[in-house]
Amino acid sequence: MTVKSREVGRVERLGGIGETIAAQLQQLTGQESRSLVLGHLLRGGSPTAMDRNLGVAFGAGAVQALSQGLGGVMVALKPPRLDFVPLEEAVAKLRLVPLDSEFVVTGRALDVCFGDSA
Repeated sequence: MTVKSREVGRVERLGGIGETIAAQLQQLTGQESRSLVLGHLLRGGSPTAMDRNLGVAFGAGAVQALSQGLGGVMVALKPPRLDFVPLEEAVAKLRLVPLDSEFVVTGRALDVCFGDSA
């Protein structure tokens, strides 16, 4: 890791850990490894109106849960409405993405490794 910038009165800004980890992974596994700095587009692109509205709705739902005295819940979209799901319920069961889902198939077409042999 390297110091990206130092300014008087400010905390040092660090960077470069991705390259260090990629090199170590490559050495440990013998597999090619690269680091990638995600730009705005790779992080999901510009938000749509639906993205913005859903974000506002989740925030309002969280405030509503708190105002109702609900703690330990998450706001979930269960169309057509928002619902409060206890955190214990949300994490009680492992939910897997089907290996034949369009997102996994697309990832594999782009040579994304999901840690399995398929």
